[in-house]
Amino acid sequence: MTQNPGMSEPTPPVGPAPTPPPERRSALVIAGAVVGGLIVLGALVFGAIALVDSRDDPIDTATPAPTSASPEFEGELYALLLADAEVVTDADGATWLLEDSGWTEARDLSPEALEAYTGTFTSDGDALILTALSFSDEEAAEEYLDQVRTDQGEPVYEGAVREDGSGTRFDHESGEDTTIHWRDDGSAFVFAITGPSGAEAFYAGLSF
Repeated sequence: MTQNPGMSEPTPPVGPAPTPPPERRSALVIAGAVVGGLIVLGALVFGAIALVDSRDDPIDTATPAPTSASPEFEGELYALLLADAEVVTDADGATWLLEDSGWTEARDLSPEALEAYTGTFTSDGDALILTALSFSDEEAAEEYLDQVRTDQGEPVYEGAVREDGSGTRFDHESGEDTTIHWRDDGSAFVFAITGPSGAEAFYAGLSF
């Protein structure tokens, strides 16, 4: 069919914008993926740096303060006191308990002592102080007792510790207090008990 020369060509219909060429569309997708990957990578790097910094922070390793008021000592004499002198039933049947403060180190009693402790015992309102010292050998223990005898003067009583006549014991009085010192033969331990009343019965109730 021949077109009439006097008529203009028809206007093409208006439609949606043309789709970008496949090559451009692919490039945009790739660019978006790269940008997203960089963002994720940056977040990971930042997180790793923060984690490393947090590991550099000092860690509190302080040891909690002990709650016990009585320190723990070591030694043969201390082990004996823990085993046989925490609770004492005296010769009269009264029970004497070591105070909560426990055993206190008493090195000032003798510079030659390997161990030296004092402990306060109470029973029905009465109080006694038990002193215990250990020395390197029997001769050093005997020398300590000789010095005590010299310092405190003539004893009011002197005798043996055991019924077989072994051991050394002597007593002194000072005001209302009576002090009994004793040591078994062959032993490097020296003991003393001091108090206004009950010292003799307490002494008789001890196993050492």
